[in-house]
This record gives sequence, structure tokens and C-alpha cells, in this order.
Amino acid sequence: MKKLPKRIYKKLTSISLKKWSIGFTSLAVLVLLGLGSFWYVTDYNEAEKLNERRFWSAVETSLRTQSVVKTSRSGASGQQDINMQRIYLSGERLIHVDYLTEVNNPAQSFNLTISTEAQQYYDGSNYIRYTDYESSEGTSLGEYIDQWAVQETPSENLENYQQQYASGLVSVIPIANLNSSVRAEVLSKLKEAYTVQANNALTQDGVVQIPVIISLRPYLEALNIALTASGYPDLGLDPASAGEGTLSASVEIRTKDSVITKVAYGTIVEEYSNYGVVVRPEEPTTDVTYQELQQAVQQRLSPESN
Repeated sequence: MKKLPKRIYKKLTSISLKKWSIGFTSLAVLVLLGLGSFWYVTDYNEAEKLNERRFWSAVETSLRTQSVVKTSRSGASGQQDINMQRIYLSGERLIHVDYLTEVNNPAQSFNLTISTEAQQYYDGSNYIRYTDYESSEGTSLGEYIDQWAVQETPSENLENYQQQYASGLVSVIPIANLNSSVRAEVLSKLKEAYTVQANNALTQDGVVQIPVIISLRPYLEALNIALTASGYPDLGLDPASAGEGTLSASVEIRTKDSVITKVAYGTIVEEYSNYGVVVRPEEPTTDVTYQELQQAVQQRLSPESN
């Protein structure tokens, strides 16, 4: 807190008359409290404004990125699943997936680790392979580790497949690669949808966590605009059906560059990283179908084979 000048302080402390002493002391307290309150409110408002700017900068980055990694975790009762998706939003649409399942059952002295890798193309081609398999029972996949298999989507199922593909991109903060005019339209709708509670933000360890109340109707309007502009099929998301419904979320933003690192809503937690990477994996070449690989793996792991 700023100190009073010496001449004022000396004058205040040297007055001997009681009535003046009381008056000046009260004045001094008010001045000090007033100065302190002014500086506190100023600093607080500046921090609040900064966090709100960070939030909208992060949202805009999410609407103009060429790719991003989204990681989600789930599991209970001794099992954990980690789903890491590299989502490519420019050029040929592709989701590259690394999926890890860990099972640990100390009561039965059993543990299992399964890692798979997949490449899901919007045109309906899917590739998958096992990259790791470790079991406390000593079983292994042997030559089937790193063996790519392909699963083509039949034409009659392609629309449903592409809807599921697009559904995987939906989150409380849309992820897209929109041109400037569409991005401005989506941002305008999102500013109707998001109530950013920057006054309740928590900053620590290089990130700021900002609570957000989401009005579902304008949010769905914004989401539909983003999906349509990105060339995805109609997901049947009717904004009118949302009424006055709202959703509470927490958005974590890295302070050094204002990008979203985590979004939490309900029981869902999504982590985001590696924005904008354009290098993509090559499309696998294989004659092995997904059904053939699964059948071979099941036979290898059957009790009769061990």
C-alpha cells in the first residue's frame, strides 16, 4: 500500500486537540482505505479483463486450427482407458487414434496392458493395429503386433459412419478450421452462448481455469454453423429443443499463449495439446481385414492355444 507523504503524516500525528485528532485520524483511515480499495479494484478488474481476453483468444484459436490432439480418460474398478486422438481439420479429414487400456486386479494377481493404433478417414476407410500387449498370464500377440488391418465402410452405411465421425468432434468449445467470415459468425453466436465467469478464475502453474455457463440454444446454433461450414452432415441438433437449458463447464487455458488445455463438463474431462501440426501419417497398406485380424488374435489368446 502506498505510504502517506512525511509532511502529512507528521501533521496528522502532531495535532493535540482531541476533536481534531479524532477527525484527522478518521480522515487518514478513510484515505488509506480508499487508496487500498482503488488499487485492489483496479488490479482485480485488470486481471478479470485479461482472463476474459485469454478465453476468447483461446476459443478463436480452436476455430482456426489445422489439427489438435484431444485426450480423454475413463475407467473404474481397476481399469483405465486413455483415448488420444490427433484430429486433422485441413486437407483429407483424418483422426489418428492411440488407445491404451490398463487392467489391474491385485486381488487376482492379474494385470493387462493393451495398446492399439487406428487411422479413421472421413471417406470410410479405417485401419487398426495392436502396438502392445502385456499380460501377467504370459500370453502375447506375437507376430500380430504392428499388423495393420483394414475395415471399409459399406456405401449404405457411409452416412451413418460420417455422422459418428462428426459427433466425435463435438465439445463445449467447437474445434474447426473455419475461414474468417464463418469464424466471425460462430464467435458472435458463442458470445451469446457463453457467460464467462472471469471473476471466479483460478490461476496456477501457468494455466488459468475459467468457469463458463453455456446457454445451449445459441451454442447449438454456433455448433451447427461450424459443422455445416466444415462439410459435415446434419447431426440433428435442434437449438429450439434446448429451450433455456444451460450447462456448466470449466475451461483451462495456458497463460503464455492462450490456448485451451483442458475442458471439463459433467463427468467428461478432455485435454487438448499440439495445436496446428500439419504433418500427417501415411495411409497404411494392407490386405488383412479387421475381421481376419480379430479372429487370429482370438485364436492365439484362446486357452487351447496356450
